[in-house]
Amino acid sequence: MHTFSTVYLFLNYDFRLTVVYKFFLSVYLRYCRLRNYNILYICGTDEYGTATETKALEEGLTPQQICSKYHAIHCEIYQWFNIEFDYFGKTSTTQQTE
Repeated sequence: MHTFSTVYLFLNYDFRLTVVYKFFLSVYLRYCRLRNYNILYICGTDEYGTATETKALEEGLTPQQICSKYHAIHCEIYQWFNIEFDYFGKTSTTQQTE
């Protein structure tokens, strides 16, 4: 199996660059699936670190609240661009924190 992962999303960066990158990778992965390659495409929202805490303070929210807000926004944008992940999660899941 081939695993592809794109950078986890930080909350204080230019989101447009990430969408462009993920769009082109999504196109390539569709090609791979058409060729019956066994692939897994994962990504998510980063809920830890200084960038997350700073953004949460700016918006008067907790880090978990700010990440949930932006995670939902990112999901909508990816759906609009028809960017599909096998898994799009958050770094606060039990599996990630272990």
